Amino acid sequence: MATTMEAAVLHGREDIRIERVLVPEAAPGELIVRVGAALTCGTDLKVFRRGYHARMIVPPALFGHELAGTVVEAGEGVTEFVPGDRVVALNSAPCGQCYFCARGQEHLCDDLLFNNGAYAEFIRIPERIVAKNTLHVPDHVPLEHAALTEPLACAMHGFEDSRPRPGDTVAVIGGGPLGLMILHVAALFGCEVIAIVKHDGQMEAARQLGAAHVVQTDNIRKAIRETRALTEKNRGRGHRHRGRRRARILAGSGRAGAQGRNGQLLRRMRPGHARHAGHQPHSLLRHHAARHLPPHPGPLPQGARSDCQTAASRREPSSPATPTSTNSTASSRS
Repeated sequence: MATTMEAAVLHGREDIRIERVLVPEAAPGELIVRVGAALTCGTDLKVFRRGYHARMIVPPALFGHELAGTVVEAGEGVTEFVPGDRVVALNSAPCGQCYFCARGQEHLCDDLLFNNGAYAEFIRIPERIVAKNTLHVPDHVPLEHAALTEPLACAMHGFEDSRPRPGDTVAVIGGGPLGLMILHVAALFGCEVIAIVKHDGQMEAARQLGAAHVVQTDNIRKAIRETRALTEKNRGRGHRHRGRRRARILAGSGRAGAQGRNGQLLRRMRPGHARHAGHQPHSLLRHHAARHLPPHPGPLPQGARSDCQTAASRREPSSPATPTSTNSTASSRS
């Protein structure tokens, strides 16, 4: 294996450079993975525009955090993975020792370890992430689909946190990537899903992924009126009485419920009862993967345009790049 590789290195605000850097080596407990697919989420775009993330990445540093690939080196003590294994390595892992971890709230971990470097030929996976949040990829799952495991886990946890029951009516606000994942999970669970979207492509994608009803509008009052009309007795929020269906509202945007038009929809349609699907723990992945993930039917439909989730966490301290020479300075304003 070569000693250097090409990688995208974040140097500051809208300053990403493709550089030659040293290929990482596996310390005890670690993996080196050849990147087969690396994705871009809303957090990556925000970091690119701002030039940093206070707790996740400080430049200069290797960039990108959603990936899947093939193990090329396993450090001493690694027993669950060997070279040649196809894996998806998540971008963070909780400590398992702090107050919040002891309460099962790993997403609030005081020492959440973060890893960057997906936009490169190879990436080092730290020992904690290898042990807690690295999964084998089944042969029938393409790597570009496996790399979606992290946002899918957020969708699944946000959905489960709303405590749904089969037959419930679930309204999903937003037709971006995370919103589409939430509605697909809800449909597979047996819920009647109402998708609230803006664009034609999102409407078609929502129907393909299982939405029973689609409300297409960018007008808040119209969205409320048409969504309520699809619920029992036009209430917009479900009954909790035995034998009656309940209505749930989930937001598919990382910022929904906090600000903007999605937040207004949540407050008006179901005050005090909205569930937000962002900022969820990754430690549920190992538990969910075998239980919930069927063979992928094909590529995710096009037309999604929204932020993916963001995670507040401590950055991996050993992630800065070690460039040997600069090939280009790049990145134009997106």
